Amino acid sequence: MDVLVLPGFDASALTAPFRPRPADGGFPGEWLVSFGASARTTAMANAAVSLGGPESAYSNPAGLADGGLGQATFLAAPLLASAQYQALSFNHPVRLGSYMGMTFAHLGSGQAEKTDSFGRTGGSFKEEQYAALLGWGERLTSQMDGGLTLKLIRQSMAEYSASGFGLDLGWRFRGESGWLAGVSLVNAAPARLRLKEERERFPLVLRIGPGYAFSMGERFFLLATEFDWIKPDSRRSIKRWGVGFEALVLPGKTPLTLRLGINHREYTAGFGLANGPIEFDYAVAVHELDLFHRFGLTLRFGYLSPLAQKKIEAQWRRLETKEAELRLARTGGQEAPAADHNNGGARMENVLTQIRISMAQGEWDMARRMIDQASAADPQDSRLPALRRELEQKIGEEKIKIEKQNVQVYYGSGLYREALDAAMGVLRLAPKDQGTHVLALMSQARLYIAQGEYGLAQDQLRRAVELDPEFNEAAVLFRKVKTLVEVEGTGGRKK
Repeated sequence: MDVLVLPGFDASALTAPFRPRPADGGFPGEWLVSFGASARTTAMANAAVSLGGPESAYSNPAGLADGGLGQATFLAAPLLASAQYQALSFNHPVRLGSYMGMTFAHLGSGQAEKTDSFGRTGGSFKEEQYAALLGWGERLTSQMDGGLTLKLIRQSMAEYSASGFGLDLGWRFRGESGWLAGVSLVNAAPARLRLKEERERFPLVLRIGPGYAFSMGERFFLLATEFDWIKPDSRRSIKRWGVGFEALVLPGKTPLTLRLGINHREYTAGFGLANGPIEFDYAVAVHELDLFHRFGLTLRFGYLSPLAQKKIEAQWRRLETKEAELRLARTGGQEAPAADHNNGGARMENVLTQIRISMAQGEWDMARRMIDQASAADPQDSRLPALRRELEQKIGEEKIKIEKQNVQVYYGSGLYREALDAAMGVLRLAPKDQGTHVLALMSQARLYIAQGEYGLAQDQLRRAVELDPEFNEAAVLFRKVKTLVEVEGTGGRKK
């Protein structure tokens, strides 16, 4: 069997104690079982068989069906002696209940010294291993997903190289009250590689593990476990295990998630920090050889479409035009002299005319000051209270107009909390404004989706569709979330 040897490292130099673990490595394709495909799963000790996400083609293809509107994630992992590992994964819905996913993974050894059978050196070489995985996840029932992954494996060492195909199968289950479980048969159809003389057959790996998800208010918690049974040959079997924990400790606009884990070989920890559709993930593995760092970046699709972006640009242009008009009106306004009841009716008529001009130009503060001055000079003039009511009504209408524009801009920019706050302000002034009501429901639904509360999001989207059946975005998102709710076992709460 061809084995990767990392040069320049003397393990005997380590004197710090570490918990014992079995010497059970060295089987073909071990890197595809030992490494995770994301910083998130690495921070959770690779206990990933019950989890969903874009990297599920790597761990359990049934988890691809828990992909929301689609995601992509990248992992970079420097290793010992210039070795490196990278993985790029994504998944996307093909139709309701069906998801496609892909993962590209690479493990490189860096340069190693080449020697012959007599120990004589002859330059250097490196070993490269690649895996291209094409996965499919399907929602089979309301509580079970299934999936499969077709794998292309390629290995090269010095002047030798070989390729082979394999197949993985997986199932994922959701129970009541937040329970979930995953089962995966890795190498159900094993890949076979021959670099020079010896043919390697990837062993069957059974991955199984339950998990439990729950929430406390806006905070979300997840416990995941995994037990692996590996059969490299007829004479031996290998058993491995892992436990991971994840907690959304700081919900909000930039949520912070902390992660911990332990498995048969190392302790792990990490965090995830999100902002809109982008999340940065970090993981560290405390191994007996060294500290290993993992860096990840995740992009969630479905936040801002090109059409929405065009709408935002149009809104900004209208706002800029309105701002220019207000500036022009302010520079063209003029101060009116204070009302003086000694100057008689002609003086008051002039003041009232100046107030109406200021109101027409949008000079609300100037008009209010002139009304205050005129009321102080002639409290008995019945025209002034009516003019004040007209002024306040115009101010309210203009405020509603500006706030409605803010709602549209915030929503189109993906700032759903700000959009919801602005919409609620408009509805307090104009409770029958249908367009603002729809955007308020859409904003609340988007916030619920971000928290994994799909059932609550579905209720908001249903009301939005009922208010405006022609609003295509609401109808499309309602159908997607409705499908997510149908497969959740806790009333639409994310596992």
